[in-house]
Amino acid sequence: MADKLYRVELTASFLERLDSIEEFLVKADAGFAFDKLLAELRAPVIPNLHRFPRIGRRYLANAPVRRSAGPARRAAGRRTERAA
Repeated sequence: MADKLYRVELTASFLERLDSIEEFLVKADAGFAFDKLLAELRAPVIPNLHRFPRIGRRYLANAPVRRSAGPARRAAGRRTERAA
């Protein structure tokens, strides 16, 4: 029986961070490292997310590192509870 595949979506924030990483590596004359990063995302990471969408750490289950992150985390938790 084939495994059920889930849809993997990349957020705008994630894509913006990828753009920033690429810009940094190109400026550092290390564009090859960005190519390796994309290859890792395309090969093991995204296919694993297709099959196992719950892998990784739960964002809201972790305490914020910065004190200023606390209110945003609590607000996100309230939005998640309302959506459920």
